[in-house]
Amino acid sequence: MTNGFYSRLDETWGSGHMAHASRRLFAEIDEMVAASRLADRGEAGVVKIGFGLGVSTSKLRTVLAEYIKTFPGIRLNVTERSRSRLITVLGSGELDVAIVAGQARQHNGPSMSLWSERIVAAVSIRHPLSNSDAIDWSELKDETFLLSQRDPGSDLRNIILKKLSSPGDGPNIETWDVSNENVLGMVEAGLHVSVHCESWTSLAYPGVRFREVRDASGPSHITFTACWEEHNKNPALARFLESLRKTHHPTLLP
Repeated sequence: MTNGFYSRLDETWGSGHMAHASRRLFAEIDEMVAASRLADRGEAGVVKIGFGLGVSTSKLRTVLAEYIKTFPGIRLNVTERSRSRLITVLGSGELDVAIVAGQARQHNGPSMSLWSERIVAAVSIRHPLSNSDAIDWSELKDETFLLSQRDPGSDLRNIILKKLSSPGDGPNIETWDVSNENVLGMVEAGLHVSVHCESWTSLAYPGVRFREVRDASGPSHITFTACWEEHNKNPALARFLESLRKTHHPTLLP
């Protein structure tokens, strides 16, 4: 009798254990199916985002925070690199999308313009133009510009050349292999002027003043660009690009 009791108990426990295991298995399958559906809709997965050294971190922070709040099931992997390095790893598939300052001339795939920022002049507080509310480009013609070789230095240099070059004459531009922060430190010394993106005005440099620089056509701007590869079919990337389009009303570039 005793053996029969334990035998029935073993059978009951075994049946209960199998039922519990089955329920857990089916629950896991349901979770996998649900996760797969979310991934197919671009509501789950991973987006690998790279941004250039000259990209406004405050603006990018706002963009990413909005996206994370809207799609909590998507994980973001974010890295910061030079523009040339970003374009290289984008082509190799290590990144889904790159956000850079200026035009991505090395990129042959699709891209779209995002936000733009005004160009500001950085001058020493001892410079006569530091007391102006805004500076005309013509007032900078005889100045020595100092720029970083790092992003977006080349785009800023092109803007200076476009605004101040004339046949047989051009602006004096020095480019150093130093950070933009160190450029501003040299501007503080009073030997150079520089130009930067508007977002840099949020940084505190006691000996430097930032002033909008403009001409008859108005303020000058630099545009920020998102780049990706046409063959990248990551649904989470498609959702991220859709979010950028809706939020920032960008324009597709050919």
